[in-house]
Amino acid sequence: MASADYLYGGKIENAVSVHVSENYIPADSEKMDEIVAALQAATWSEPLSFEWPTSSKEIEMHSSMADYVGKKAYVAFRYVSTNEPGFAPTFYMSNFVVKE
Repeated sequence: MASADYLYGGKIENAVSVHVSENYIPADSEKMDEIVAALQAATWSEPLSFEWPTSSKEIEMHSSMADYVGKKAYVAFRYVSTNEPGFAPTFYMSNFVVKE
C-alpha cells in the first residue's frame, strides 16, 4: 500500500522511482560517503512501472519482478525533489512485499 501527499500539481512518479540491482554490495560502514559509493558502484534497473497514487488515498501498487525470480536482488526506492516552488511531495509506503 502506498499513498502520496502534498503534490501541488506535481506527479509522484517525477519524485519517486523504484529500481532493482543484482550486484549491489552494501557498505561495511555507516559512513555516508561509503554508503553512497556502494550505491553508485551497483548497476540498477530502469525504474519499475507502477500505477502511482494521485492523492493521499492509499492504493495497492504492483510491478512484475519476473526477471529476478530465483535471484538475489536488492530493491531501492529513490526520492528526488526539485527546486520547483512548492514541489516536495511526500510518499508513504507500508507492507512492502515481494512474492510469486
